[in-house]
Amino acid sequence: MRKVRFTEEQMVAIMREADREPVAVVAKRHGISEQTIYVWRKRFGGLQSNDVRLAEATRGRECAAEEAGGRA
Repeated sequence: MRKVRFTEEQMVAIMREADREPVAVVAKRHGISEQTIYVWRKRFGGLQSNDVRLAEATRGRECAAEEAGGRA
């Protein structure tokens, strides 16, 4: 299984950094490949860090609701 080094919030923050600075510089600073940043852009698109936080919270509530519903 793949090891996850960054949370989704951190990924979005790094992407925003790459919007302001050259991708190569940001990638080197964080120890990732330039291609990784492009993959993250494709995955997260125009999200901001707080958007990711909201999505995670929503996902958590949905999972909890499904588990509660499955036991009834």
